Amino acid sequence: MTTSYAPDALTVVVPARNAAATLAATLASLLSQEGGAPRVLVVDDASEDGTAAVAQAAGAHRVLRGPGRGPGAARNLGIAAADTPLIAFCDADDLWPPQRLAVDLPRFAEDPALEGLLGHTRFVADDPSLLQNLRFPGEEPIAPIPSFGAATLRRDVFARVGLIDGQLLHFEDVEWFQRARDLGARLQTHGGLSQIYQLRPGSWSRSHPSPPAGLIAVLQRSLQRRRALEGAPAGAMAPW
Repeated sequence: MTTSYAPDALTVVVPARNAAATLAATLASLLSQEGGAPRVLVVDDASEDGTAAVAQAAGAHRVLRGPGRGPGAARNLGIAAADTPLIAFCDADDLWPPQRLAVDLPRFAEDPALEGLLGHTRFVADDPSLLQNLRFPGEEPIAPIPSFGAATLRRDVFARVGLIDGQLLHFEDVEWFQRARDLGARLQTHGGLSQIYQLRPGSWSRSHPSPPAGLIAVLQRSLQRRRALEGAPAGAMAPW
């Protein structure tokens, strides 16, 4: 029998640090999903601007206090606290398109073996110069990227693949998805829009620029792991 999933079978973990100015709009996009709202769990990562109060006023179902060690560690706290079969993520200054759950939930209901689903990301910026150095496959600023914000996952996949590397402040998304692929997790991509990624001068990624050496180190980890696991089944997701 096919298992159907109501929207509240999914918890959206929102790591938030000093996000009082943007968080209400983010939560509104999550709670106004077509067909119903998911559970929303905000991890206030040692904010100093009233982020927790904004989260509660905007309708978050639960607010946790994080240790202030960055988004990876905050997401792990949310994963541990979630009690739904499905988990997704959204940064505190990004948005979900209204049809996100209507697209993702049926895919998991139709395929009980599916462990993760990744959609496309639209990049937007008030300052067009923030988009100048990015390259996209088409005319629109839309691309498939290994981002937690574009992923819906079964909670059980973290028991098999492991949690996010909370020590990484950059490329923790890439590292986890590489690890999941290397360990044979059944992940799929689709061409629909899953998140709206807002480039802001004061965002975490802009205020903590990522060094290229960090990406090289993450890719080297994957290479070493695949060599150690030679002969293990390959994941269903194409390499990034």
